[in-house]
Amino acid sequence: MIYFTLRRKELVQGHRLDVCIYRRGTSSWALMVISSTGHSKVWDSVFASEQLALDEYQKMVNQQRVTQTLGMGTAVEEFLDLNPALLKPNDQRMRDPLKLATYTVRKFEIIKKYSGVWPIKNMDGHNITGYLYLGVPPAWPHPPKDAPGGPANIDTEFTVSTKNIDFYLSHDRRLQKMMTNWYVT
Repeated sequence: MIYFTLRRKELVQGHRLDVCIYRRGTSSWALMVISSTGHSKVWDSVFASEQLALDEYQKMVNQQRVTQTLGMGTAVEEFLDLNPALLKPNDQRMRDPLKLATYTVRKFEIIKKYSGVWPIKNMDGHNITGYLYLGVPPAWPHPPKDAPGGPANIDTEFTVSTKNIDFYLSHDRRLQKMMTNWYVT
């Protein structure tokens, strides 16, 4: 993946944004914007040049449509009296008995259930339903896999339903759930 060298991180309308312009295929450029709260948007259209993608981003900023375009100010932020634990992803430690490695699976289904929105999209614009991290998971939110600033320990980025994630982990990868903190003194 080739990134445009003028990648931006800036504060716009009270939101910290990471603007990524990257090559898609051989001749077109894609635009993705990620907020510090984990909201993201990948434009459906592709652009003939990096400058056209940057112009599209600037148009969104000039029209003051950041919160609308990224899906902010909708479900998650309006639940002021909702238990904040319901708006955090679920993490589960897993182990691979053959490789003697540990993983963490992070699922976003509970966020979708209680907020009505998926918290992040991947570089192709698909809703991310979960991650499989090698070892300890990074702090949430973070950029998607292969995006600038994305965690290096992302093993798999899921865009399928949670039950398909569970099936893949247990049958295809042969990972086993670990018991953690079951005995605390």
